[in-house]
Amino acid sequence: MKEVDWPALGWSGGRGIAGLLTQAGFFLPDAHRAAADVWATTCLLASATGDGRSVAAHLVDTARRQTERLYANHAPFECKDALKAGSYRWSPERRAWWIEGDPERIANERAWLFELSSMILPAAEPVDWHSRYV
Repeated sequence: MKEVDWPALGWSGGRGIAGLLTQAGFFLPDAHRAAADVWATTCLLASATGDGRSVAAHLVDTARRQTERLYANHAPFECKDALKAGSYRWSPERRAWWIEGDPERIANERAWLFELSSMILPAAEPVDWHSRYV
């Protein structure tokens, strides 16, 4: 649900499966039941968008994009609120705040981290569709 830019494809009302399915012309009477959710997801992926391509085609294009994950290593505790406000997430495994984006955004974020605190050691790693949700 996160990999599809629903508003850009002309779908409104959030990313909830029931609302999206209604916009596609379907009704989901048994939400959150395994078989019904599989049927709903299949219907959504097969639905055509304004350009005539399926939602699945857009999903694959978006998932294939190369992004970078920027870690704010050694960020002082005092920076926590600013990082959260900037949409950074906490990685307990890495013990660092991180954000993901295209290379231009990551360059801007890196500059912002240097302004935020001289103690932060930014480190970027490439992310592809195989490692994005690991």
